Amino acid sequence: AIPIKVSQSNPSSQQPKHSNTSTLSSPDSTQPIFATSKVSKQKAYVGEKINYRLNVYRQLRLWSNIAYELPVFTGVWKEQAPINQQDYTQSIKGASYQVKELAHYTLFPLKPGQLIIPKAKVGFVINPFEGQRVIETKPTIIEILPLPEKNKPLDFSGGVGQFSLKRVPDQAQIMATQNTPITLKIILEGKGNIRTISSLDIKSSPHLKLYQSKVNQMISHHSNKPDQKIFEYII
Repeated sequence: AIPIKVSQSNPSSQQPKHSNTSTLSSPDSTQPIFATSKVSKQKAYVGEKINYRLNVYRQLRLWSNIAYELPVFTGVWKEQAPINQQDYTQSIKGASYQVKELAHYTLFPLKPGQLIIPKAKVGFVINPFEGQRVIETKPTIIEILPLPEKNKPLDFSGGVGQFSLKRVPDQAQIMATQNTPITLKIILEGKGNIRTISSLDIKSSPHLKLYQSKVNQMISHHSNKPDQKIFEYII
């Protein structure tokens, strides 16, 4: 049995007490139930964001909740991300499946080379007299590329992705009186490992003093929404 994490299958299901376990073959869309480990890209640079999702597909009504065991992630920095709470229907080779997302993680590779994500396990009970069954996903292999050395900035801090900067207030000039502090916000926005960017290199004027006040971070975990880091300064 693999009671690591439990995901609700349906409101009337009960946790099985049978200890005998049978293992099904590798995931196959011709089976009435199977699991997949999916990643957002098969090739990435060191530090580039990769989304990992564990899903189960079924045509069967289950007697138990769904239990699962995640693989051990090595060679990456990982962060748990929100899952899709709503089950949905997907057609595969003309067959209709109910799909449940069990886990979602954001991965950031730490070194170049071949990144191997081992198989995950999913357990459930169809018939209480047959005990728990366990299905396994296939291992996933991702090629991790080293960061290019050509044109690499001397002060490169490790930020990998596509980012943009904008200023709030968004004005060419900010009117102020002498000795009156101004709050300036600079928003770093984009897709990538924004967490590694801790400060901005802002050139100050001899007529102004610039003090960093605070930094706020907003991580979306969605591929179509950018992450944000807001740097607040007092001038």
